[in-house]
Amino acid sequence: MANKKIKIRRNDGCPCGSGKKFKKCCNLNLR
Repeated sequence: MANKKIKIRRNDGCPCGSGKKFKKCCNLNLR
């Protein structure tokens, strides 16, 4: 079974639904 990773660019909308850009939202939590 292959794991599929979803590529999210830093300027895309955040998948958490906050409406913020990914780089200003959950990207900070992934470091």
